[in-house]
Amino acid sequence: MRDALKPHRTLVLDSIATYLAARSLRRCQNEFEFESHHLEVKQTLLSFYFEQGYGMISGHLPFSPLCARQFGDQTDFVTILREPVERLKSHVAYLIFAQPRTSVEDYHTGKVDPAEEVFRILEKEEIGIWMARSQSIYLGGLGQDGKADLANRVENAIAALEQLRLVGFDDDIPHFARRFEAVHGVPLEVGHLNRIQSVQADPALLRRVYAVFEGDYARKLRDLCEDDLALYEAACAKFR
Repeated sequence: MRDALKPHRTLVLDSIATYLAARSLRRCQNEFEFESHHLEVKQTLLSFYFEQGYGMISGHLPFSPLCARQFGDQTDFVTILREPVERLKSHVAYLIFAQPRTSVEDYHTGKVDPAEEVFRILEKEEIGIWMARSQSIYLGGLGQDGKADLANRVENAIAALEQLRLVGFDDDIPHFARRFEAVHGVPLEVGHLNRIQSVQADPALLRRVYAVFEGDYARKLRDLCEDDLALYEAACAKFR
């Protein structure tokens, strides 16, 4: 999009640094409190960079109804959604292989089983619950007053779809590119797709992780993703 639109200034938010900064700013009692705080920190950054006049801002940023009212007359809000269960699998694999808590060599030697890391992330840590809800959190976690409103995130997220200029789906990027060109009048070429193989090329290790997601565990994944699935189905009905 940057190459197509050639904005005078582009910001790609460092999501990891923002996450760590939010963790440092406040000691939260639980993940619900942290996610609320995290969204408000990111909204402050979003408003700041809007005020700075950046032509394009991208990254893991929440949709803010408050910012939309303040800057919506000069801003197009765009998002790309992913089927929630597939997105959760990918997110878990990314944490295991791209941001491991153990040496990657320990996976190769068998000292640490990457399959056990799946259970740790999804069942032993609160963050797993919120990972499964990330799309509804980012689209609907902020209320009209700019305060976190996680309790109503699904309803808010579905309502936010009406305020987005473009909504795409990661399994049909060519359709998104056509819609982008129709709206902005310039062609969009997608030259790179993020793949888990770029951070872990060993197929045996990947199979260890993805095998956990099959069978009886598949139902648990759908249950975890219930909120995001409701949002995704609403988006598909409107934009597919």
